[in-house]
Amino acid sequence: MKFKVDEGHEQGAQSPSFARRGRLIFLGALLLAVLGGIGGVALTTLRPGATGSAAAASAPPGVPVTVGTAMERDLPIWLSGIGSVQPLNAVAVKVRVDGQLNLVAFTEGQEVHAGDLLAQIDPRPFEAQLKQAQANLAKDQAQLGNAKADLARVAKLASTGFASGQNADTVKAQAASLEATVQADQAMVDTARLQLGFTRITSPIDGRVGLRQLDPGSIVHPTDANGLVTVTQMQPIGVLFSLPQDDLPGILAASAQGKPVVEAYTRDGKSRLAQGELTFVDSQVDATNGQVRFKATFANGDRALWPGAFVTARLLVRTEHNATAVPSRAVQRGQKGPYVFIAKPDRTAEMRAVTLGPTVDGMTALASGVTPGEMVVFDGQSRLSAGSRIAPKPGSLHESAQIVRDARTGHEPCSASVSIGSRPCSGAVSKATGAPYCDAKSVSPGCLPGACPTGTPDTNGGIAGFRPLPRNPVPLLLSPLPRRSRLYHECRRRFAPEPHC
Repeated sequence: MKFKVDEGHEQGAQSPSFARRGRLIFLGALLLAVLGGIGGVALTTLRPGATGSAAAASAPPGVPVTVGTAMERDLPIWLSGIGSVQPLNAVAVKVRVDGQLNLVAFTEGQEVHAGDLLAQIDPRPFEAQLKQAQANLAKDQAQLGNAKADLARVAKLASTGFASGQNADTVKAQAASLEATVQADQAMVDTARLQLGFTRITSPIDGRVGLRQLDPGSIVHPTDANGLVTVTQMQPIGVLFSLPQDDLPGILAASAQGKPVVEAYTRDGKSRLAQGELTFVDSQVDATNGQVRFKATFANGDRALWPGAFVTARLLVRTEHNATAVPSRAVQRGQKGPYVFIAKPDRTAEMRAVTLGPTVDGMTALASGVTPGEMVVFDGQSRLSAGSRIAPKPGSLHESAQIVRDARTGHEPCSASVSIGSRPCSGAVSKATGAPYCDAKSVSPGCLPGACPTGTPDTNGGIAGFRPLPRNPVPLLLSPLPRRSRLYHECRRRFAPEPHC
């Protein structure tokens, strides 16, 4: 019994120790849970992007669009019309005497000059005619000399009274008649020599010969319907085209300042062939179609314009300086007129009415409604309405800059307001985003890749003197950049409404 009492006492003594251990374990777990909650709140506070990511996942996705900058540039105003290439001179060479064609001295398609021999007609009959005319001339000249001698003798005798006046008058008339005969003989000689010269057929102009119409050995006549060949002047050359009569005042105003520039393109308008100048405006409007005919002259040294070909003629009437332009596809049309979608900083679309100007080479001038530098939606408008959220496609911010790339140097423009052919950039900042253009050696998160030289990179990855705009701010905020850096605060300022900032 004593043994059992002691065993029970020993078990009862151990119970308080186990209870205390359980309470300690429970309190420790509770403390860890509280500390974990506080740490999670603190981590969430220190990393605002975490809550933003969750909100971003729940936010509705934006409409994928392509955006770009409304540019300020010079727009040349061209008027286009279908025309045909016409040579300034085209001569159908025909024979001028009857005879047999002995020689053809040209090759089809040959370039010839004025006076070059083209063909030869048998000259022997004409040589004989010339000799006969020369013989008649010599005979009559001899008779005229004798008549003049008789006239001198009779005139001397008549002055002394040994010859009658009637006899002197008769001799004088005979001498005058023979003199007229000699003149007629001289004309026959000249005609025979001219006919002999016509046996040599020469080119009347500089140009290119066409297909040969007659073969050697053929009997030819001046009355033949087909000539020997056609010689066409190739340079300079003309283009005859028509434009509506409504365009005539502007064309006349441009002509008053000088000869307007005219460019000839292929019929589909894709390839430029030559550049010339306007040389003729028709004096009347065609009453049947209300068109006015114009002629432009081109040097055509490279033979790009071919007689008879159809081309598209473009006439420069004026240049719109400092026009606000966007790609024509950005302009939409509704019941109230044309409009564009503006990409707002909070990544929503604003529908804005615009007044259209001229359209040139796929670019449309906006007379009102948009200012240079504003971001405009270029593509993807079919799913947009006022206030729609947008998701610009990667790289679309640079599309407007690429449109006006300097074709000669390959440099990006210094800003959206610089037009084609401008100087290369030097430390330029994008007017669309506020970010500088960087070369391949100094690309940083706040730069737009391009070919322009930049300033000196600063310590936080931006470019000194500019306000960088990161294209993807999430990696930037998670990177170990100083929180007080200008690049970090710029991201916070630009993307504050967005969940990921």
